[in-house]
Amino acid sequence: MQVTSIVTVVLRNLESRALAVDLSPIIFRDIPTIFTQHYIDYRSAKQKLNTSYSLAGASSFDTLFHALQQHIGVSAGGQLDEIYVRTAVDIVLKACLPPEDWEAGPERYIVSEIVVKIVCKDVAEKLTQPWFI
Repeated sequence: MQVTSIVTVVLRNLESRALAVDLSPIIFRDIPTIFTQHYIDYRSAKQKLNTSYSLAGASSFDTLFHALQQHIGVSAGGQLDEIYVRTAVDIVLKACLPPEDWEAGPERYIVSEIVVKIVCKDVAEKLTQPWFI
């Protein structure tokens, strides 16, 4: 019951923050820029495949693309690092929860683990599949 109330508080807080944000710069400027950069890096990694840039063909496409699109929370195979996601979830929980709920360690840990497992195991695996787009 307590875990459900904590999740409810977090979701309501995130909803109110999301509704207060002006999304037009993100939608019309940032997302197209990110997609364009990913497309350029995808094409570049595809061109470098089986050339001297890929160690005479020894490097995989995933490795070449990851070299162009490095992120601390994502491995070369496209897997999310659970420690990175757990840290991000803890930051969000600290910003969204009232102090008395933040100080309740066991409940916060359970909520954090539920979110990390859903994000890392369920959502991320589907989002990274080619059929998703």
